[in-house]
Amino acid sequence: MGRAQIGILSASLLAAVIGSILFRILDRRERSTTSAGTELRPPITPERDHTRGPADTPLNVVVYGSFTCGFCAASAEVMDELRAHFGQQMSYTFRHLPAGLPFAREFALASEVAAQQGRFWQFYDAVFASQPITNKTQLYEAASRAGMNLRLLRNDLSSESVAHRVEEDETAASDMGLNSTPALFIQGELYEGAKDADTLVQILENRLTDA
Repeated sequence: MGRAQIGILSASLLAAVIGSILFRILDRRERSTTSAGTELRPPITPERDHTRGPADTPLNVVVYGSFTCGFCAASAEVMDELRAHFGQQMSYTFRHLPAGLPFAREFALASEVAAQQGRFWQFYDAVFASQPITNKTQLYEAASRAGMNLRLLRNDLSSESVAHRVEEDETAASDMGLNSTPALFIQGELYEGAKDADTLVQILENRLTDA
């Protein structure tokens, strides 16, 4: 293994460790402007939302997040674990909350261009596999790995329809009092407890039992 490969591997491992630590710290913090019991608004709309999993699953999780947030990178890994555990019993929806983070809005816009090209989840996976995000060049690298048309990406990043789609999520988040990421909803209700995979698996298992 060459020095470059070792460097890339070391950076990836360090990013994963930092993301995990930050995510655990976030779990201990109380949100000042939201409270458990806040209902998801608007409800999930298959024609509009970016959702993995069948529309009629007994379990659904919605995350308001940012592509450049370390906490959200950790959350994305947890969502993968939950989906692997529950399979077709769970759906996962991602909504935008750039929250003023560096490059976050550009990546949100690019993801909507990806959606127009039928590549949203490919772009999502490519970005969260590239953490930490430190520059805009990574946007195009992720888009290339996602199989996007880069010429159309450059043209469409400034389109009004793309900006409006991101702003819809931002407005909804603001109306619900969300101001930090990731914000997690389980079965349409804001969840503020521990967000590690083991805890969430148990909570969702209980929801299945109670259903």
